[in-house]
Amino acid sequence: ADWRQQIRQAVIRQGLAPDASPFERIWHRTEPAPNSGCWIWLGCLVKGYAMMKFNGKADEVHRFLYQELVGPIPPDRELDHLCRVTSCVNPQHLEPVTREENLRRAREAKRLLKAEIGERGKRSADLVASTP
Repeated sequence: ADWRQQIRQAVIRQGLAPDASPFERIWHRTEPAPNSGCWIWLGCLVKGYAMMKFNGKADEVHRFLYQELVGPIPPDRELDHLCRVTSCVNPQHLEPVTREENLRRAREAKRLLKAEIGERGKRSADLVASTP
């Protein structure tokens, strides 16, 4: 695919030329996470989301990449980060969902994280209590 070639060219370059394509500019500011598959954005973040100017207008990088590499986002949908990492711009980690579904998933992820932290804390307290 054409975008893969553009990404490779961006990796090969030492710096960015003034005429760098959006893909080159994105890849220059992205660090692939080896274990998760996330493409972590190292550039500007606004409320945790990757932002960059495209044709003089600021837009979210994950939305740009999804639309360019996967296809259009339906007007009644927003992109959910399946990986739960808002700074990830990997289009394979995104799914168009309704606002309600996105909020439901976020609440569920937060609930599970709280439960896991609570369980870890409980195990740590039990370990300390049982230490002679």
